[in-house]
Amino acid sequence: MIILAVDFGLKRIGLAYGQSDINLPTALPTILASGALKKDANAIAAIAQKVEAELIVIGDPQFLNPGDHGKMQKACRALASILMEAGLNTKLENEAFTSLEAEAWLKEAGQSGSQVSAKKDGVAACLIFSRYVEKLSS
Repeated sequence: MIILAVDFGLKRIGLAYGQSDINLPTALPTILASGALKKDANAIAAIAQKVEAELIVIGDPQFLNPGDHGKMQKACRALASILMEAGLNTKLENEAFTSLEAEAWLKEAGQSGSQVSAKKDGVAACLIFSRYVEKLSS
């Protein structure tokens, strides 16, 4: 199954896709968030169609307080709902700290500050993909 993973942000949206049976996602170019969830959902749906994704996995920022639904978590869940209402197979995956993890990994790999900024959203989406696929195989 082809999965499209989404690291949703209010400024940028990181994307990655790959086969669920091979935990080796490929980052796609980051897209700019429009400020309107419906418009962003349409852009994500178009990319999902282009890569022939059978499932969209949205990163869900679950932090220390499970009952505390912050602004980003509400936005990510609303985005997932819009995609589901459009008939797209959509799941949520805990993405807590994936952006920080991606940034640290890129810095360790010797990337410059501008390279880290340009790549971290896609790498975070790759981490979301991997977390979801690892759950499938366990």
